[in-house]
Amino acid sequence: MDYRDLIISAHRQLSAPLVWVWDNLNVHLAPELADFAEANKAWLRVLPAGPRYAPDMNPAGGHLVAAQAVDGQLRRR
Repeated sequence: MDYRDLIISAHRQLSAPLVWVWDNLNVHLAPELADFAEANKAWLRVLPAGPRYAPDMNPAGGHLVAAQAVDGQLRRR
């Protein structure tokens, strides 16, 4: 199972839009995944993970705010 299969499976099981926090993992940077994300943007939101190294930042805090904002936008549709 690759990332696309996992994301599609989660989307089907949840029957809901998904938010994918995309870090700089080499697999995430593959053009095929960017094409997949673009082709499925009706139900898949991709958020960048932020800076590569920021010890002063809470790693989850900023993403939670961004994910909540995207969730609110999706619910209004």
